[in-house]
Amino acid sequence: MLLLGLSAIAQETGASTLVAGFLAGMVLVRLHESDRLVVQFSGVANGFFVPLFFVLLGAELNLRALLTSPSRIVLAIGLVLAAVVTHVIAARVAGHEKFIATGLAASAQLGMPAAAASLGLSSGLLGPAEAAALVAGGCLTLIPATIGSLLLARGSAPPSRASDQASTPAAST
Repeated sequence: MLLLGLSAIAQETGASTLVAGFLAGMVLVRLHESDRLVVQFSGVANGFFVPLFFVLLGAELNLRALLTSPSRIVLAIGLVLAAVVTHVIAARVAGHEKFIATGLAASAQLGMPAAAASLGLSSGLLGPAEAAALVAGGCLTLIPATIGSLLLARGSAPPSRASDQASTPAAST
């Protein structure tokens, strides 16, 4: 009921329903609701509302305008590079031994660009092509994040059984 009420207020005032959802979450935290309620909300959100949000956002983006505008393509690539460099530097400052792989793995940024694109579109501050550049940049950060995750997984994987057997003298007899 809280979310519906805040959403109605947001709709009437021209604010984003994303802000209403955020405020509802803040109120629930302050009310110290049970863990069960949080799990139930997470299930409904992740199973229905989050995918619906991305479907609706995708319908508002103008990918053709993005692909025909070099400046918007540069914006998307610049956002990817900024995210990667920022996270690699942060991993280095934090003292991670494998700071490049850690920074790459942490560089995935889809939620914030998608939220910024949605808020920008609903407020009229961003056009569909600019919002598409934000979301494209966010999607492209998944590439270095995947590479970083693979590097970290390879570095922490136990040695394979075949190499263990070949290196022991008993395996050759």
